[in-house]
Amino acid sequence: MNKILHFIILKYFKIIPMNKLLKLFKTIYCKYKNLKKEYWTHILVGFTYMFTITTIGIFFQCIINKHSQNIFILYLLFALITYSFLLILIILFIFISKFSNIKITDKFLLKNKIYNIIWNIGNIISIIIITFILYIVFRDSILPYIH
Repeated sequence: MNKILHFIILKYFKIIPMNKLLKLFKTIYCKYKNLKKEYWTHILVGFTYMFTITTIGIFFQCIINKHSQNIFILYLLFALITYSFLLILIILFIFISKFSNIKITDKFLLKNKIYNIIWNIGNIISIIIITFILYIVFRDSILPYIH
């Protein structure tokens, strides 16, 4: 009975074996860890923190001074457009120049535990922001077809 159930689960539900899944996560982790040696990731994290801190500051400013939500929405729209533009500039700069061939060798940036935490949080925030930007850009073109 156990063998039959195992065969049905593997055959119809396409479950990935644990060793392949572990190998996939290990590969993704190694590639993510190697991104720390790239200059553009540090620049992106810097832009992300600037965007996040100014957005939070404007949000609290609108709450404290009881401004309308229109000011915050206009700022957020402007900031998202600026962030998208800077992201495109970074991508173009990487492809056009030989900037992508230069690697970071500084031990302070690679081995510092506090900076490592800051860099990882910045990457998580940038992924959230980029997902939000992609959602705003593609929501009208994709969402009508989902239903």
